[in-house]
Amino acid sequence: KYKKVLGRAFTTPTNWIRAEDEDDARKKCDENDECVGFHLYPIINRYYLFKHGTELVAEPGLTEDFQAWTKRMLTCEAADQQEEDEEDEEDEDEGAEEEEEEDGGEGKAEEEL
Repeated sequence: KYKKVLGRAFTTPTNWIRAEDEDDARKKCDENDECVGFHLYPIINRYYLFKHGTELVAEPGLTEDFQAWTKRMLTCEAADQQEEDEEDEEDEDEGAEEEEEEDGGEGKAEEEL
């Protein structure tokens, strides 16, 4: 559900939500739809959650020791679209088979004449 990113940190002028440990940060981020992810601030050993729209950056000399986790956004829309595409392909395949059968029948009738 989360992608771990090393050497990057979320940037924002103020911290949004603080968590005591990784499990607490995951739980809080899971429960909040506005949360895009969280990072560990290594100097103070604290986790901070961040809202959507917050940029994840690598800053030489500052973020090398940071660990960040970004929420993987899963949508049902893509799965639904894929199912529809598969159904359309099946319908097209069935239609092609029916056309072949029709052509085959006409071809036989022409041969008999």
